[in-house]
Amino acid sequence: MIGEFQHVYIVIDALDECADRDKLLCWVNDISRCPRGKLHTMLSSRRERDIEDNLVGINGLEHVSFAGGSANPDIVKFVDEKLVKLIIWIKLDPEIQMLVRDALLEGADGSFRWVALQLFELSRCPNVRTLKQTLRALPKDLEETYRQLLSKSSQADDLRRFLNWVAFSARPITLEELAEVVTVDFQSVGRPCYDHELRYMDPRDVLTVCSGFITEFKGAFNFSPVSQILLTRYLGIVKLSHMSVKDYLLSDEISSGVAAYYSINASQSHCLIAQTCLAYL
Repeated sequence: MIGEFQHVYIVIDALDECADRDKLLCWVNDISRCPRGKLHTMLSSRRERDIEDNLVGINGLEHVSFAGGSANPDIVKFVDEKLVKLIIWIKLDPEIQMLVRDALLEGADGSFRWVALQLFELSRCPNVRTLKQTLRALPKDLEETYRQLLSKSSQADDLRRFLNWVAFSARPITLEELAEVVTVDFQSVGRPCYDHELRYMDPRDVLTVCSGFITEFKGAFNFSPVSQILLTRYLGIVKLSHMSVKDYLLSDEISSGVAAYYSINASQSHCLIAQTCLAYL
């Protein structure tokens, strides 16, 4: 197909978040052998050893590093655009507005995700005193932000189960499906059993429990109930809000800290998912 065009442009964003990146990296290496001047490729990724090792042999590859910092013009623009959309923002005096803006820019260190999470917390402040207290206690990085969010959860058991499912589900999972996983009672005598009284009355309450960790989007995915048959379904799919969520849940840091209860690993999660499915059936 590339041969049919004079110029071909390919953009691959978040290469480090690809589920099967070995195949994708192999494909990138293959297409890089196309005649120079015809194919134009841009890849974005966090710095990870296997990705760098696979791409280092590509001729003509240019590496551009985007450093963080409060002076990053994209961060400044992002903060300004988000602040004016906050309902609480228009009610603040200019002096307090500047205090909020400066605190976010100083703490961002190039992280859009960090800014977004702090904005969410600030939007929940009922008054200026609480707002100032929140600003004084802003977490220094994403890891500390996630740790604070987890430690404040009033529904730890449900949140932990939701995170396990979204992180390791074999296929995209809908909000309604995710809400059902708490109908299996793991505290019952003998073995896990189904209890319809545990069902959330509104599945969207799951998003409240998981605020900051999962998000819902309307998407399409191929669903294969029977081998050889592919159907495309358009549903409200839930996924982790950011790759850094899974990174943190799998990290050594969480396993030895105050949020250790939420630490996950693949084998533990698959076991939980299997037990839930069997009890639900």
